[in-house]
Amino acid sequence: MRADAIVTNGNAKLLVCCTGDKSTRGDAQSDVEDDNVNTNLQTILKNLGSQFTFYSLISCFVILVVLLIMSFVRASIDPTLGK
Repeated sequence: MRADAIVTNGNAKLLVCCTGDKSTRGDAQSDVEDDNVNTNLQTILKNLGSQFTFYSLISCFVILVVLLIMSFVRASIDPTLGK
């Protein structure tokens, strides 16, 4: 049985001898593949990664501001804290 064979009925057991460039479709299939085109899933995951990055940076900035405010308030309440 060769590549692109169509089985309409029955059962079969096959042994795969070669895949990829060594197969009978290897040369033809390499022309079809394009790694530069993003699939829908790749686009969604890229957008999701960008959103995670944005929100984590915002969270880090908020935590930094809160910690700075806490340290300034604590230093203004207890002047011996920095000594």
